[in-house]
Amino acid sequence: MAGAFAVMVIEHVEDLEALFDEAARVVRRGGWFVVVSNHPAYTAPGAGPIYDMSDGEYLWRWGPYFERSRSHEPAGPATMVFHHRPLGDLLTAAAARGWMLDRMVERGLGQEAVRRDPTLAGQQHFPRLVGFRWHSAV
Repeated sequence: MAGAFAVMVIEHVEDLEALFDEAARVVRRGGWFVVVSNHPAYTAPGAGPIYDMSDGEYLWRWGPYFERSRSHEPAGPATMVFHHRPLGDLLTAAAARGWMLDRMVERGLGQEAVRRDPTLAGQQHFPRLVGFRWHSAV
C-alpha cells in the first residue's frame, strides 16, 4: 500500500506503538502515513479556555499536559475513551517504529467555525488540530 490515513482516531487508540507498527506493516517502504488529530494541548485533562474578565482575552489552561492519561467523554448517548499524550510521545513512538517525519501542521479555529459558533470568538489562537505526515524508512 502506498500510504495510510488515521484521521481523528489516534486519541482513541490505547496502544500507540501498535498503531505505528500496523501502519508500517501495511505501508510499503518509502510510503506515507498521515495522522490528523485533536491537538494534545486540547485533550489534556482539565485543559480549556479561560476568559479573563479584566481585559476580555481568552487564555488557555494547559492541565497536566506532559502526563499520559485516559478519560471518558460524552458522545451522544454513549461515552468515548480518549488517550492524552504529549506531542513528544507521539513523535518518539513513530520514530522508534521507522517513521520519518516529513511535516507537522498545527491549526486553530478558522473564521468559519467562529461564524457558526460565536461563543468560540477569541479562541482562534489556541491549537485545536495537529497533522503529521511521515514516510516509512524501513
